[in-house]
Amino acid sequence: MKGFDARAYLQSLTGQTIATITGRPNTVVAVQGDEVLVRTRRNEATAGDRVPIQWVQDAADDLFANGEIGINVKEASYRSSFVGAVLATLPGAKALSGPARVILDGSSGTGRNPPWEYDELLLALDVYFRKPRARQSKKDPAVADLSRVLRALPLPIERPDPERFRNVNGVFMKLQNFKAVDPSYTAYGRTGLGAGATEREQTLFEQFADNQDELQALAQQIRDRVEEGGEALPATPEEGEQGSVEGRLLYRVHKTRERKRSEEKKRAVLKETGRLECEACGFDFLAVYGERGRGFAECHHKLPLSNGTRTTYLRDLAIVCANCHRMLHRGDLISVKELRRLMGRA
Repeated sequence: MKGFDARAYLQSLTGQTIATITGRPNTVVAVQGDEVLVRTRRNEATAGDRVPIQWVQDAADDLFANGEIGINVKEASYRSSFVGAVLATLPGAKALSGPARVILDGSSGTGRNPPWEYDELLLALDVYFRKPRARQSKKDPAVADLSRVLRALPLPIERPDPERFRNVNGVFMKLQNFKAVDPSYTAYGRTGLGAGATEREQTLFEQFADNQDELQALAQQIRDRVEEGGEALPATPEEGEQGSVEGRLLYRVHKTRERKRSEEKKRAVLKETGRLECEACGFDFLAVYGERGRGFAECHHKLPLSNGTRTTYLRDLAIVCANCHRMLHRGDLISVKELRRLMGRA
């Protein structure tokens, strides 16, 4: 729901009694200033408890951003029962138990935002580290810019609800989730929002917590790719791309860059030896195919193509044939020397 106004919505509920997920009645007495008065069985002899309207607004924003929110203190504030009761009255919302949560119709199927890709998480973590974590706000221009970049990534991600896909609310919540694995934040007894970081997000955090310069460089490479434009990547990854420890976009960026180094390697070897012979099996395309094979060979990266900021030197590359190249990458990466030994050529 675009532009949801919690204050106006609570005013429309004034005088009404709504039920929590467990069936307990909550009566919306009045909206006063930045708070709403709520009367329950526990305080029915009083004017009602005061609940910050912002708690309802934040929970509703998260619901619309992610299609689902848990009704608990961690996700829906200290008055989560009342907040959940309000959310359950929203058009298209549905209250569920075990665990208590509110979802939007279809959010458990095609309407829910898809999981975040590696490239997306890397961009978000970069913003998380660069902005003062205690003062992050949905109104921060960096959050809006991150949302813009994420929505423009040329990744084949299904977007069942384009309006909610990586919008400012969803992006902000993802940034807060990183706090769940941030020692500098949890040391003070605070945690992130939602269910906290996933295992993949925790691994990413640990990888770059002490190497933020590299993280920023990788994030900039992705941003540059977005600004360059171009068609989205195909839904089916190319060979080697699916199992890359980095994201698909970074894989493509690095592969394009390394392809240029491969050509330099082949020219250097030709100049030195006059031939392109596979360093593993000795196959020579020119000797077998004649002129059709002149100048043809593949280049193998002796080091994994996952460290995007590392300079690739010609000594890091090996001339190989297509068959040996695939054997080098099949299963665990092995060295050219180990492959030669397997073929009895060591």
